Amino acid sequence: GVIDKYMGDAIMAFWGAPLDDKRHAFNACMAAWKMKNLLAKLNEEKVWQEDVILKLGIGINSGEMIVGNMGGAKRFDYTVMGDSVNLGSRLEGLNKIYGSEIIISESVYAQVKDEFVCRVLDKVAVKGKTEPVTIYELLGPVAEASDNVKQFSKHFSLMFDKYLNKDFSGALKLLEKMPAEDLSVQVYLDRCREYLKNPPGENWDGVYVLKTK
Repeated sequence: GVIDKYMGDAIMAFWGAPLDDKRHAFNACMAAWKMKNLLAKLNEEKVWQEDVILKLGIGINSGEMIVGNMGGAKRFDYTVMGDSVNLGSRLEGLNKIYGSEIIISESVYAQVKDEFVCRVLDKVAVKGKTEPVTIYELLGPVAEASDNVKQFSKHFSLMFDKYLNKDFSGALKLLEKMPAEDLSVQVYLDRCREYLKNPPGENWDGVYVLKTK
């Protein structure tokens, strides 16, 4: 991969250019997974001052984009631009809503689903976009994932299917058996309880529209 730029406490990176990389989605996900594990190790070793615990949020998207030297004749950067880049940035910010650390888009999921355990998180329309996208949390390589992680992913997917089909009571029953400390579980507990009190309209398609970045 290429480290594109540092933006405050953020890093932007891309795969597939300047050299072709047919495994760009896999390599991006593996880099994210290794970052997550390394940060957990550093937190455990308490390497930060005053026992600070650091958290990360990563968004990964795949798609067409413009790549090359952008700028003017005297000042330019080799970088990537386009809607696909912007979506990756939006996905990073969603981690705060669901309590996750690595969120991938459906285009990435389609390329890595056989090699990584992922769980569906939501169907969202990010700020500035009307076309919804299904998002997933990356839970790790299949070879490393525990049975509990695989079961959690499966049960969450069953719950989400019921949720999309407006079976909120059925989704609620499944949610009540899941870890209460998981923020995404709390998100859906709140949604299902609210929809049972105030059912959505006939045209409801399950898309969660985000008002902020």
